[in-house]
Amino acid sequence: MLLADKFDREMVTKYTGAKVKINIEKHGIEIEGVNSEVKDIQAEMEKRTNTYTKIQKTSPIKLEKIYKSTIVEEYIGHKFEQASVIAVWEADNGKLNVISKTGEMVDKAVAIVQTSVKMCSVQVKAEQKSIIETSKWKELVEQLSIKHHGKLIFDMSEESKIAMLSTVDIHNVVLEAINNFLDTNTKYVEMWHVKANTLQLLTQHHKHDVLQITMGTNVTLTEHKVCFEISGTKHDIESAKRKLDTIVAKIKAQPYSVSKPGISTLWKSQKGRDIQHVVETAHRVILKSTFDKRDDEDHTFDKGAMAGGHHLGCNVIASCTGQGKTMIQVILGDITDLDVDVIIYSANELLDLNSGLGKAILAKGIF
Repeated sequence: MLLADKFDREMVTKYTGAKVKINIEKHGIEIEGVNSEVKDIQAEMEKRTNTYTKIQKTSPIKLEKIYKSTIVEEYIGHKFEQASVIAVWEADNGKLNVISKTGEMVDKAVAIVQTSVKMCSVQVKAEQKSIIETSKWKELVEQLSIKHHGKLIFDMSEESKIAMLSTVDIHNVVLEAINNFLDTNTKYVEMWHVKANTLQLLTQHHKHDVLQITMGTNVTLTEHKVCFEISGTKHDIESAKRKLDTIVAKIKAQPYSVSKPGISTLWKSQKGRDIQHVVETAHRVILKSTFDKRDDEDHTFDKGAMAGGHHLGCNVIASCTGQGKTMIQVILGDITDLDVDVIIYSANELLDLNSGLGKAILAKGIF
């Protein structure tokens, strides 16, 4: 504390014939000079030390590893200078000892020392245990340790934990690097659930769209009865789920009721199944009816269709191929729901949109 308080310099200036040297290693002070000056310097030293304030606080023993770093001592010393604090400190055996010139200053010094370093741990999940044994992890630890030399210590002594001791200025940066590494290299598995009809539509007619989701990623999609099993990194899984949600948002189930003699028998017959297959293949839809009596489906006659070249909310009741492979369809539904480029309709010379089809188009906001 005398050295920090510049006692030796003051005494040499005051007593020009004397030499005062503070020996930190020997915990002593060497005073050379005439007998009277030596006694005066000793008296001033005793008076000065009696005015110092000492305090002892409990401190985590684990923090002593980082406190003993010369770089950390310099870091805390710089913070003392910025706060105009004159103090000395030591962390040993679970105690933080601080000495300063006044009670107010010693409190500031304690606060600076305690808030200059930080200790935290990252929980290692079961899926991540093998990752922290890889060369990639060792390379990351080495890179961070070199970059933040003297300010960072890793402690892997506890199972399933990555303990980190660091100065507060680098703590968040290092913690983010660790979490990013774990998220980027950990393989997770999640179940993305969807209705069976929707899943059938995706796997039967939109395999290409689903496969596109995994392009350029490490994501694997596995089809189950009512869900997709998605495996990959956390980031890639979340991205895949968003893309699947986008596709599903384009799917619409439209109930359609029909009452005709013998339709149940026709639906269950081979001819009915052939018709169903032709319609589903031609229009990339899934047809279900109450006649199927499947326990895992809603018992309604419905149709699901993807947006983009398909007719949402409309029912194709007849179709044929004309000249030049032109598809001609008879559709029951709202014409403004058709996914087409142009709707042609008759109008008067004023192009009045207050009635008929023009009014319906205007209500949908196309104009």
